Formats: sequence, C-alpha cells, structure tokens
Amino acid sequence: MRLAPAFFASMVTLAATALGQSRADAAESAHCSLTSTGLNFGNYVPSEPNPIDITAALQIVCTTTSPTPVWVNVSVALSGGSGPVAARRFSEGLRYQLFVDPARTIVWGDLTGAVGAVPINGVISRERELRIVVPIYGRLLARQSRARVGRFVDVVTATINY
Repeated sequence: MRLAPAFFASMVTLAATALGQSRADAAESAHCSLTSTGLNFGNYVPSEPNPIDITAALQIVCTTTSPTPVWVNVSVALSGGSGPVAARRFSEGLRYQLFVDPARTIVWGDLTGAVGAVPINGVISRERELRIVVPIYGRLLARQSRARVGRFVDVVTATINY
C-alpha cells in the first residue's frame, strides 16, 4: 500500500480592523471591537475526494457611554488574503474559501459588492453592550494535485464598519 504525501495547510490568520464613523454628537457614539480565532485546516492529502471543512469565529462587541440608547449598524467583511475574494488561496497556491453560511454556498465578501458582507445591528446603552459571535465557515478544496508539500499560511483581514 502506497501512502499519498500529506500537505500541511496551516492557519488562515484573521487580522482585525474596526472602522467607526464619527458622529456630530459625541454622546451618541459607539465603539466596536473585533477579535477572532484562526482557521486551522490541518493536514491535507491531495488524493482525498472530499474537501476539508472547518469553522472559526469573529467576536464583535459594541459599547457606548451615551446616556440614551444608541442604534448600531455593523457590517463585517473579509479580505481576499493572498488572492481575490472569489479565489482565495494560500500564497503557495493551495485554494480555500470562506463562507457566510454553514452550507458553504455564499462566499464571504469584502464590501465591494452586496453579496457576502454580514450585517449586524442592535441597540446598545451604558448598561447593555452588543456582543455577537459570528461564525466563519472555511473550506479547503479537494483534489489539488499541484500543491507542494509544506506549510501554508494566509492572512485575511476582517473589517467591521459601524
């Protein structure tokens, strides 16, 4: 029995950026922060017929010091990493994709189009923060026979606009 060589697909690191909109009335301002977990696809064997599916998460927390409740609209976007959003790949060429839905049918976009950005909204106050955990569904595509043996790393920037 001959064993197929394994290719190690390392983590997709999510770098976080929060872009707040300045408001004329500072009392109504909100502050949102973003943290993330990495996506580790584990070992990859090109001869395997099935893709490798994983799940990671972004955590968004919005707060305010306003004496009155504040409505917040947050959009979450992911960059393409080493490639365009429609064809994400590790810099070494191994292809993967990040999705909004667990069925892995809607590619998570970068806010340049309407599809794939995740909207979140809610009311915050001094006593009540908005705390949301947003899953990221990753897929390392199957049967990539041109991939070489090695460690694969990519950096995707997660951005929240509010």
